[in-house]
Amino acid sequence: MKKIFVPRWVDQANTNAQISNAKAMLSRFSNPNVQWTALNYETPDPAVVVRSNVQTRQLIHNGFWRCHTALQYQAPADAIFYPSGDWFEDWGRRLRRLTGRRVPMVATLEGLLGGADREREYSEWAKHPVYCQAVDIKRIQGADALYRRADHVIAISPFLAEMGRRRYGDKFSVVPLGINVFYILDCYSIYLVICCCRIRLGAAQQREPI
Repeated sequence: MKKIFVPRWVDQANTNAQISNAKAMLSRFSNPNVQWTALNYETPDPAVVVRSNVQTRQLIHNGFWRCHTALQYQAPADAIFYPSGDWFEDWGRRLRRLTGRRVPMVATLEGLLGGADREREYSEWAKHPVYCQAVDIKRIQGADALYRRADHVIAISPFLAEMGRRRYGDKFSVVPLGINVFYILDCYSIYLVICCCRIRLGAAQQREPI
């Protein structure tokens, strides 16, 4: 059985978009050959808890929850799915690499981040105006680090996949909105792990910057 770590909260009361996505996916995944693990800060969503192939880990209730999240990255896992670019998650991934326990990582691309410079660059690549979500430079740097180190990235549209390939390399696939995303990701979960393991055994096994 493959173990996949999903470093997202699955709190019942939290309606953050990415958390809602994680809850929706984990409550539907049914592949008996995959064990999923996610995090919770408050009461986890019952729809996730009842799944026999999903485990939840309680984060500590104080200002050290970010450090606790980084430590959760150190638990046994065959792959990491749906991580974020937050600094404390980055430190968790760095610690795995430092201790020689790097595993394949599958991220998602759901939108473009950046300012005017990136909007001009994306617009030149796409041959039409492109607009980005305006965020601070630290969030952009965190996202860049995440996508550069990811073994595979799932984009929610062909356009995003093409922009991702131009910036981060040819490691993107597409699962468009409007279809049964949960079924496809469930069916391909083992496939993605196997593909990423092949990458890891090849070029990704070379020494990479911490």
